[in-house]
Amino acid sequence: MKSITIFCSSSNGLNAKYIEPISKLTELLISADYTIICGGSSGGLMGELISHANKLGGRTIGIRPKFLDNLEYHSEILTEFISTDDIWERKKQMNLLSDATIALPGGSGTIDELFEAITLKRLGEYSKPIIIVNLHGFYDKLIDFFNHQIRENFMHSSSLNTFTVIESVDNIINALKDDNWKDENTTNAIIRE
Repeated sequence: MKSITIFCSSSNGLNAKYIEPISKLTELLISADYTIICGGSSGGLMGELISHANKLGGRTIGIRPKFLDNLEYHSEILTEFISTDDIWERKKQMNLLSDATIALPGGSGTIDELFEAITLKRLGEYSKPIIIVNLHGFYDKLIDFFNHQIRENFMHSSSLNTFTVIESVDNIINALKDDNWKDENTTNAIIRE
């Protein structure tokens, strides 16, 4: 079975437009026989992912550093829960156990995890697909910032080839099969220059 790490928000009170596509995304991943690896929280998009996967009989693995035990609840319906000593070990485990990385909308933790994956791939330390799911334009300003870095010569344009941006969860399986996959529904950051 293949595994996929999903970085996303564990915050509650999110706009429904970000929550609604999660059931379709989960269905597509479980149907393609992916195990879902995430932070294991019961809240936000993460909780929705775990809940939908559980209803579909899918396998989920939550990986979380011990210090978060006092800050948030982990889901009780995970297939497997892995506790790590710190956040760095958690990220290392997520990278080692998965065959690809997906970034859904999220806060600073999601951005940190996404940036680390992109940086590691750029440096040749991570070779797996990285997919940014740009739901409702959530990542538009980040993509603009990448292009600003390129225009100002802080980043080479080839860095944009380390990830694929999709606008709809419907395209997730094609993007995972080929991380250079493109069609008219896919916005790769380099197109925005």
